[in-house]
Amino acid sequence: MDRFLATLHLDIRLQLRNGIYAAVIFVALLTAFAVGVLPGDNRHWLLPPLVLNNLLLTSFYVAAALWLLESDEGALMARAATPLRSGEYLAARGLSLSALALAQSITSVGALTSGAFDLLPLISGSLAAALILSWAGAAAVTRFTAINSFLLPSIPLAAALLLPVIGYIFAWPLWALAWHPLQGPLVLLRAVTAPTDGALLLFAIVASALWCGLSFWIALRCYRRQ
Repeated sequence: MDRFLATLHLDIRLQLRNGIYAAVIFVALLTAFAVGVLPGDNRHWLLPPLVLNNLLLTSFYVAAALWLLESDEGALMARAATPLRSGEYLAARGLSLSALALAQSITSVGALTSGAFDLLPLISGSLAAALILSWAGAAAVTRFTAINSFLLPSIPLAAALLLPVIGYIFAWPLWALAWHPLQGPLVLLRAVTAPTDGALLLFAIVASALWCGLSFWIALRCYRRQ
């Protein structure tokens, strides 16, 4: 536990030092400005896809950028010589980024809805999506050594991760993408401002938990192979 807490503290300092907090604040303000000009009904309808899109930037790509930064600075090699376990490192990264993502989501949604939203599904949906995306970014970037070489190959993966957003916009049946990692979090985010069936919420919670575990396992395997 001491190793994990120390790693979490160092991870937060790393993000603060490299302007991650400032970038997240900028994305939240930009989202609020863009959606603020829309009628109230459209704001509520657009909240789930906008939150997921923001989390893709501040979880998936930030996790990848931090890994490349540490690799370039030699921090990953130095960490391999310490007692820190790979799982502890990835858990700390996921927790730090998901906490940041949660603060971003609550701030953005609170501003756009004037506080009229259900907090519990927002917390669970944002945390689940951020964890899945953070560990997906950590897994995807392990084969690369520079952000420039990662960006282009990451586009198809990022598009695939946002497939539930496309389904949401075009009103596909929610069960059509039940297999997708982010469909559970999307259902939870949809419940923030819209009534949602209890069975669907149960599916969303279970699916989100399963995909969090699977994404962590995949990231762990990729991290150990690099």
